[in-house]
Amino acid sequence: MRAGRIAGAWGSFILAGLSAVCADLSASDTAAKTGLTQNERIHLGREVFTMNFARPTSLAGDGQLGTRGNGLGPLLNDTSCVNCHHQGGVGGAGGIQNNVLMVGIVTRPNPGVSVDALLRDARRVHPGFSDDSPVKVLHRFALSDSEKSRGYDSWRDLVLEGFKANPEEPTVKPLRQKAGVATLELVQRNTPSLFGIGLIERLRGPAGEAARRRQALKQVEKTPWITGRIPLTPHRKPGWFGARGQVDSLESFVKSACANEMGLQVSGFQEVDLQPTNDPEKPSKRKKSNGRVDLNAIETDALIAFISDLPRPVEQVALTPEEVQRHASGKLAFNDLGCADCHVQDLGSARGIYSDMLLHEMGESMADVQTAVPELKVKRTATQVASGGGGGYGSTVSMRTLVNVDIEEVPSNPEREWKTPPLWGVRDSYPYLHDGRALTLEDAILQHGGEAEPAATAFRLAPAGRQRDLISFLESLQAPPTAEAPEL
Repeated sequence: MRAGRIAGAWGSFILAGLSAVCADLSASDTAAKTGLTQNERIHLGREVFTMNFARPTSLAGDGQLGTRGNGLGPLLNDTSCVNCHHQGGVGGAGGIQNNVLMVGIVTRPNPGVSVDALLRDARRVHPGFSDDSPVKVLHRFALSDSEKSRGYDSWRDLVLEGFKANPEEPTVKPLRQKAGVATLELVQRNTPSLFGIGLIERLRGPAGEAARRRQALKQVEKTPWITGRIPLTPHRKPGWFGARGQVDSLESFVKSACANEMGLQVSGFQEVDLQPTNDPEKPSKRKKSNGRVDLNAIETDALIAFISDLPRPVEQVALTPEEVQRHASGKLAFNDLGCADCHVQDLGSARGIYSDMLLHEMGESMADVQTAVPELKVKRTATQVASGGGGGYGSTVSMRTLVNVDIEEVPSNPEREWKTPPLWGVRDSYPYLHDGRALTLEDAILQHGGEAEPAATAFRLAPAGRQRDLISFLESLQAPPTAEAPEL
């Protein structure tokens, strides 16, 4: 496998996924169904998370993972979960080289043409676009014979060149190009840390939803310019995972990563199967699964159990009187300057999360349309004119669903909305923001716009010493010291 000359400079891997209705099982219920104890589930899940699927026989267990079904590919971003989730230990964040690349059809503002016309022209760039799939991933690798792999690399490089993606001066910010009547957008997402994610999963349900609603009301009462919105999945269920909260459950989040990022067949999720090339005489073929899976129900359950069991990040205790004073001063600045209005320390049972898990409008500089799920009511007409927000990578809003939207029912700028990221462990999750555009914590604060602009302004005007104290406080939010060191 080889990376194209441009794509290699961008890289890609992130856990993001499809939305699905999933039932919660207690550890005892699941253990009874799988025949494994909780410790055995977690141990097996660790093996799945850390194994190299390009070499399935490397697994210490039965050696069958990745060989029962079709195995890795045909399109993938990496060969192992841990390859991209390793900062601060197994399960941490990934660097900018691990960003995922997505190409999507822009549907805001209303392009004034039919969905069929948009799809016709957009498919000149990516043949995989469809009504239910207006966002596609540009994968890093194609796993096939050498001729097909070269064909895919060449095709992907041409797509990136169409966006004027300069490998010498790469940018992670959105890029656009016209394709007939369609406008396409290239965006990136940075790999998130998974530490403590099991605590977020446990927030799902009435108690967690009530905590988010209370926080949204409190924000409006204290700071009327801040209007947090509960994220939604494309099926209008409350969302919790993903940069825009467009995924409802940890199970969906994990299973879709297996399918979309490594091309593994898992129950209920189809692996990526489209391998475009520049040769119209050699159309892409579907990879047939023959009803087999690469990860069976026990193994996928174990993988979810391992990720859910990852330790939560910590707020490092200061050691000297000077450090204690700086930490206290920095935490006070964090609250006084407005950071804590959205990055709330505790949300329900998730103590020390530093997030309200709500969507907030973050300004024009943060805008991109991919995976934005607006809260809207739809009026269907025979004209089927595209309108509203775009779909989502893995969690897709149908383009024909977003038609003739009553603008009063839509947030004015859903493409500018982002879920408040948890700050626990932020020191060990470089780079920062949803696409990794901020190389330092200072940069991340100063790039906040929209509802967060007053806090960014307050930080910029604060004395240098207070700024340093605030950054020192953020650097005390670290990966768990018990996290296992990765073997990369």
